[in-house]
Formats: sequence, C-alpha cells, structure tokens
Amino acid sequence: CTQAGADIDILTLTATTRMSEAVPQDVLKRLKEHQYSVAGKSILETQLQPFWNWTVEQMPVWLAPNLITTIGLIVNIFTSLLVVFYNPTASAGVDVPWWGYVLCAVGLFAYQLLDAIDGKQARRTGSASPLGELFDHGCDSMSTVFLMISLCTSLQLGPTFWTYLAGTTGIATFFTAHWRAYVSGTLYFGTIDVTEAQYLMIFVHLLSGFFGPSMWTFELFGFELKHLFVMASIFGGLGTCAKNIYFVLQGGPGMNGTTVAETSVISPAIPLGIMLWGFHYVYGFTVFEKMPMLCLIAFGCAASKVCIQLVLAHMSKSPMRLFDPVMAAPLFFFFNKFFGLNVDETIVLYIYGIFSFWQLAHYCHSLVIQVCKFLNIKCFTIPPPPPPKKKE
Repeated sequence: CTQAGADIDILTLTATTRMSEAVPQDVLKRLKEHQYSVAGKSILETQLQPFWNWTVEQMPVWLAPNLITTIGLIVNIFTSLLVVFYNPTASAGVDVPWWGYVLCAVGLFAYQLLDAIDGKQARRTGSASPLGELFDHGCDSMSTVFLMISLCTSLQLGPTFWTYLAGTTGIATFFTAHWRAYVSGTLYFGTIDVTEAQYLMIFVHLLSGFFGPSMWTFELFGFELKHLFVMASIFGGLGTCAKNIYFVLQGGPGMNGTTVAETSVISPAIPLGIMLWGFHYVYGFTVFEKMPMLCLIAFGCAASKVCIQLVLAHMSKSPMRLFDPVMAAPLFFFFNKFFGLNVDETIVLYIYGIFSFWQLAHYCHSLVIQVCKFLNIKCFTIPPPPPPKKKE
C-alpha cells in the first residue's frame, strides 16, 4: 500500500512537471547562490527611507514579504481597472467619477509603499531569499502596464499614438534596466528613477480627480498640457533606455566582455525587438482604436512574462530564452488577415489577451512552485521560529 502511494506521488509529480514550464535544475542551483546587488539611490528614495523604516516596523512579523508585494499589486491593478471600466478607450469627454482618479492615486501610493518595504520585512523577519527578489521584480513588471493604462486614462489620451508611445516606452524602460543588470550583475538606479515617476503619476491622478481631466487640454506653447507631459515622460524614458543600452554595449564581467551568464550582451535585444514589433503590428489594426486599453493589457501580459525570464536569467546567471510562445500572440491577427478568416478583430483581441494572460499566469505559477520546492520555503507564509531548547 505504501509502495502504491509512492508510485502515485511520483506519477503526480511527473504529470505536474510536464504540464508546467520546467526550470532546469542547474538554473535553480545558480538561483539559490544569487546575491542581491544594487547601486544608486534616487532623490526621493533617500528622503523616504525614514518613513519606510517606520512603516515596516508596524507590520506584524508573521506577514510574509511576498504577501506584502502581492497585496500592493492587487490594489494597484484594481484601482487601475476601475477607471478603465468607466472609460475603456481613455477618451476625452467620457465621465469618470472624481473619486476613481483619487483611488488610483491612493492605490499607486499603497503599491509604491508596500513595494518599498517588502525587502525590509524580509530582512527583519529573516525570510530573505532569491525568490523574494524574483517575485518583487515580477510583480513590478506586471504593475508597469497598469501604471501606463491608468495614466493614459487620467490624461484622457484616447486611442492615439500617444497611448501607444506611453505603453511601449514604459515596457522598454523596465526591460532595459534589467537588461543592464543581466550584463553587469547589478541593478542600477538613477538620481531620478521609478520612485519619482510613480509619485508624479500620483500627482497627475489627484489633479484629474480634484480639477477634472479637462484641465490637461489647456494649451501651452501650442501643445495641450497632456501632450507636453507625455512628451517629457517619453523623452525621459527613452533617455533612460539609451543610458542603459550604452552601458550594456560597454560589456560585462564575463569572458570577452560577455554577460554574467557569459552570453552575448546584445542577445536580449531579440525578445525586446519581437515584443515591440508585435505591439506595433497590433497598433496598426482598427481594434486599437476601439479597445486601446485592452490592447495594452494584452501586450503587457506578454511583455511581463519575457521580462520575468530576463530577471531569472540575470539572477541565475543563465542564458535568456530568446523565443517564447507568448511572443507569437500577434500572429493571431496576422493569420486572421493573411488567410482571410474574417473573424471580428475584437474577438481576435480577446483571444490574444486570454492567451497572453494564460501564458503569464501559467509561467509564474510554475516558476514559484518549482523555486519554493527547490529552496524548501513557502511563498506566502513565514515558518514559526523553532521552540527554544529545554535546559537539561
């Protein structure tokens, strides 16, 4: 009977592994050896440290760091989708309750705060692990797209080229930052970085909530305020991308200037290029005019999976997967057009979105399960401390 039970367990584990996206054992071993390396602090980060330190001290010691990260992500996604519910095209003239924008600001503030203290909670409770860093950056990659859609809605950019640029710039900035980390082994932060960008978005949401999004149509130097804001944001994002790529091209610590995984420093350009081309291809269809926010979400899910693979490659010093099924999502539109299937583009977009979301969710679930099993830890709970030894 015991042997039969063991056989069932083996069969179950084998079936689970086949259904999941298996992570090679050598990758897991190198991930376990990863040491967190970061350089640079932004202006606001330095000023907010006392507040973050005070906040983490108010957290119960049983609250797992990854649970803190997850709560922040859920709050940010919920508040972002709330304004999208009222204005799915982010168009001007569509009424969104003032409190929707305010909730977006509150949700982003909560996300930023919880994202800042999760690592502190890990060190405070002695539960720091490579999974925590991987989990944190994975949630950041998912949050990036929702930050973009809520910003586009607050500014009421509509189904325009501005929305397209905002989405692609946000993803590219996140990707190139971790591309540089993959090459050098260290994640770098600038003097003005993500914290400043997030607080600027909070300010935008509050202005839209208290004064109405129509304020962004006021013209200055022949441009509407919202377009000036987006242009400044895009130039800032592209400047960060250019800086990251410049340092990438300087080479890494590997043999002959290769990455920490001793792979070509330009190899991540392949998945980045495929992602950006895919979104540009979808942007050319009329469905973007009908459902721009859904296009951004579908693209964001696909991009998030690829970004997580890049983070994993950096942390485990392993070759990055250059091609992935999620990159093929835009082919739904290509085949529909090329073969004259004449399926409604809205339906194709829903299929594209569902496929991208499933790919992301399936990969994340599989990755977390396998890392937890290998490191012998729990993702969302902290084991109680061992009972004190009795004195003899």
